[in-house]
Amino acid sequence: MFHSSAPLRVALPEYYSLAVVVHLLKSYVILEILTRALHIPLHFAKPIAEVVLFAGNYLIQKKFIFKKKQAGKETTEEEN
Repeated sequence: MFHSSAPLRVALPEYYSLAVVVHLLKSYVILEILTRALHIPLHFAKPIAEVVLFAGNYLIQKKFIFKKKQAGKETTEEEN
């Protein structure tokens, strides 16, 4: 999906760190907000949380994890 000039030993820990954070957010924070604060039933809150986290995960990976370095400047693939 994305290409990175970073070596695998750098990109892989960043990717898995993001996966852990996303899992914790989904499992607790977002579902708690949707169900307790907004009183959305759990069977509706889970798909909403999945969509929000999918979009956030995509953007974080695109901007921070799978970025390219070009002549001392870091860019994403869209900027090329």
